[in-house]
Amino acid sequence: MQKIRQIAWDNQIKPAKPEEIKQITWYEIGAISPFWFEADVIKILDKDILNSDKIINIWSWVAEIWFEMMPTELQKAWDWIIEEISER
Repeated sequence: MQKIRQIAWDNQIKPAKPEEIKQITWYEIGAISPFWFEADVIKILDKDILNSDKIINIWSWVAEIWFEMMPTELQKAWDWIIEEISER
């Protein structure tokens, strides 16, 4: 969490509660799409994802609608802050 606070320049930032996530994104935890919501949020992409050669599945609000992207395509798809945030 400290890495994310530094990236966002906000020492008060904290993990969102499940109900806050659903209110802002319309998604349940574990099903949050990085696209299609209007909230003004900071979008951070973990740098480790870009080193992966695995396909990323991205779901929409409708279970039957989804698409796949390679990590490099995901990087280009939106205005991300790309940093190493995973804890090892």
